[in-house]
Parts: sequence; C-alpha cells; structure tokens
Amino acid sequence: MDKKQLKDLTVKQIGLYLNLLNIIKEHCFVIAIDKGIESKNFLVSVDDKNNFKYILKVYSESDIEELKYEEEILRKLDSVTKKKFFPVIVKRTFYINYKPSILLKYIPGRILSKKDISPRLIKKIAKKHAEMHYLFFHFNPRHKKSRFSIFDFSFVDLYVRNKKSPYYKILHDAIIILRQESKLFAKVNFKKSIIHEDLNIENIIVTDNGDVNFIDFGESHRAEIISDIAIAIKEIIITNRGVNINLIQDYLDSYQKVTPINKDEIGALPFLIRRRTVFMLAYLLNKQETNKDINLRGKIEIEASVLRSLQKDNYLIENFIKKYE
Repeated sequence: MDKKQLKDLTVKQIGLYLNLLNIIKEHCFVIAIDKGIESKNFLVSVDDKNNFKYILKVYSESDIEELKYEEEILRKLDSVTKKKFFPVIVKRTFYINYKPSILLKYIPGRILSKKDISPRLIKKIAKKHAEMHYLFFHFNPRHKKSRFSIFDFSFVDLYVRNKKSPYYKILHDAIIILRQESKLFAKVNFKKSIIHEDLNIENIIVTDNGDVNFIDFGESHRAEIISDIAIAIKEIIITNRGVNINLIQDYLDSYQKVTPINKDEIGALPFLIRRRTVFMLAYLLNKQETNKDINLRGKIEIEASVLRSLQKDNYLIENFIKKYE
C-alpha cells in the first residue's frame, strides 16, 4: 500500500472499516479534514448532523513508528495532567486497510484564527506550552524519532534540488548566514524536552470559553525547548502579526513564569526563528515538487515573504532580545 492508495480510500470506505472493525459501537459518519500533508485526518460522528465525537488519524504504512511515538506522547500527557489541553486517545493503534490509525476524542471548538491573536491569548498559549515542556523534561519514549538538529542545515540540499527555483538563491544565502551564526551557540547547554515542533494556528483549538488546546503531535520529539519557543513565536506571531515585539515579550514573560529560560537560550531566538522559516520554505518546496497534485504556492510565498521580512527587520528582534536578556 502506498500514499496514492490511501488517497483513493473514500470516507465512505473508512466509515465501513470503522463499523466492520467495531471500533465505534454506534454507526458512524466520516468527514475528511483538509489538513496535513503526511497523515490523513477525519472527523467522525455517530449521527448525520455533524455532532462530532472523534478524530481519526490514518498514517501511511511506512509511518507506523511515527504514530507509535505520537501515541506514547499523548498517553503520557493523559496520565499526568488533570485539565486536558491536548487530544485524548480513545483507541490505540489499529489498522484500516493496512494503514496504521489512531482514534482521538474530538475537542469541541474552532481552529485559532489570525483575528484571535491578542496579548491575552498569547499568554495563555505560552503558559500551556511551558507546562507541556515541564511535564516532559524527564520523559524518554521507547520509540525514537530522527530529526534534523538545530545546527544541521542539510535539509536544504535534500529538499531543494531545483536550482532554477526562484527561491533557491534566497534559501542558500540565508543558509550561509545561519551556518556562521550557529557557531555562536555550539557550546550553549540548551535544555531539552519533548517539543511539539509544529505549534501554529492550525494546531491550536479555541474552545467556547476561550481556552486553548494543542493538537497534532505528529512532529513531536525530544529537542531543545528554545527551538519550540522560536517555532511558536514565528508561526503564531510573526507569520500573522509581523515582528510584533510586544506580543513576543508577552509570550516570553508568560512562558518564564512556568519554566525559566537562561539568557544564552534566549539569545539564540533570532537565529532559531530564521532557521524555522528557512526549513519550512525548503520543506514546502519539496512537497510541491514531489506531490504535483498539491498546490502549496500560497504557503510557499508566505514563507518566502516572512524570510525576506526577517532578513530586513532582524535587527528589531535582536535589539529586543539584548534588552530582554
């Protein structure tokens, strides 16, 4: 089975599989979520009125280790936290047409939008983010994930092979600078924990009472927490509100009330924010090239625009960080 065959599996067939496997005791209805590139996500209800009760994630056959890792992370969170701010597992790994799958409890609410972003909400997200890192400091899942380190830039050469791409030069110029900057942080003792690594507005649910919930832990792995903070600041604030120094400070202040960050780690933020942007641009270009049927031009241009902005206005972040330290 390959990803094309997964794509050809209709929502009706998935519903039949769920009923056949007796995963859900009641007759279920399935709706596809247009989200994610690696896995397929579906809303599941037990009536035809879209009263959703579950989220179904279906992975490709080769990604079983990825799913097992995500399962470990969610089970750990479920066992140590009383107030849930993440998906709760209903059914551990099972198979739909040979595809490893997992069933999660549906979190009622709506996906965070650009209009929601405010100082109050940023502080809530940062607090939850810090709590998550704190819970995972000493947790080592049995299943392992290999990821690029924060000092490894080989992903550009692996992902971007088309030298005629209009984005090729901006990527490689940025990498030259980042390689030089990375030497400044090579000896820093960064604190590590399980990080989300994809905390963006599409992976945050806002409930009716204004609370926030994190979803999609598919990219989570053990790494430097300051890298995860940089990703959140870049994806939630900078991509949607530009270099808003006040919101960045709100995030850092709220985070540090739970888990302190030392000045060397904070000093790496400008470097890590640009590194994330370069990674996402390279990643999306690769996906556009290898999946001809996926139109990612809009997302690619957003990342390129953010990178240009960061190159132009990076001094704003660096000056703020120097004062903040």
